[in-house]
Amino acid sequence: MSDDRAGRIAALRARVQKKLSTAESFVDSEENLEEIEVAVSSKQNHGREKERRIAQVLARRDAAAQTSATRTVAMWFIIAGSILGLMTGTLLLNGNPSDVLSSSLFEPPEHVDLTGSAIEAETGEAVGGVHIRIMSVDGTEEIRSTSTNDAGFYRIEGVKVEPLLLVAVLDDYVTIERIIMPDPAGEDPLTMTPGDGVREEGSLNDLDTSLLEGTVTLSTLIAILTIVFAFVGFIAASEAKRGTNYRRTQYLCGISLFSRGFIIFGPLMVLIGMAILSIAKDQFLDQDNEEVA
Repeated sequence: MSDDRAGRIAALRARVQKKLSTAESFVDSEENLEEIEVAVSSKQNHGREKERRIAQVLARRDAAAQTSATRTVAMWFIIAGSILGLMTGTLLLNGNPSDVLSSSLFEPPEHVDLTGSAIEAETGEAVGGVHIRIMSVDGTEEIRSTSTNDAGFYRIEGVKVEPLLLVAVLDDYVTIERIIMPDPAGEDPLTMTPGDGVREEGSLNDLDTSLLEGTVTLSTLIAILTIVFAFVGFIAASEAKRGTNYRRTQYLCGISLFSRGFIIFGPLMVLIGMAILSIAKDQFLDQDNEEVA
């Protein structure tokens, strides 16, 4: 009898333990389910936000890909200014040097300060007390005069820019007679040689040739730079059409202003294009500050 009772108690305990285990498992499963639901919900929200941002960027990219009428107008103004710059550079390259020389771009000032120095031929030391005379190119009229100081330098203010004769005289030294065109950058040093007599330096023909060569070199350099800046303008127009980077487009436009298309007309066209681009600023992709996570 006692054995039957003990068996029933043991069976009862087993059933109770099983129910308790089932209940605990149910509670654990409920808690896990809540955590899973929270994680899934968070992931879904993050996915939806990411999709929304991607959709916004793609929509903006599609809008930029379609060249707007505003950007098209700006692009053509920039192209027009760049073409004028290209024409100006080409004309400079193919122009007559004498015409370039007489243009206002290369017109020298009417008066400059004439400066220079005198040095000893053998020692290279400064020579003071050299009498400097500025005369008409034919040597018949003295215009101005001065002498070198102890450091060997001389300066004559307000000399008219035209071919002149510079005469340097010092006892026991060879007199120098030099044909010059007054230059604000200063004259070549006068090399004083011991002895007597006269040494002639330069001529009108050499002066004209030197001036012409310098003008041609300068005009060629300006022409090349003008053409380069014009091509930068074409790149800026391409960037305006693409609509990807507003700042880069405006920077390129600013550089293309130096193409100087017919002095002011080319830069004016580019400036108008830049102003129009500022109106269409929000159509450029780099103006979207949102990033896709």
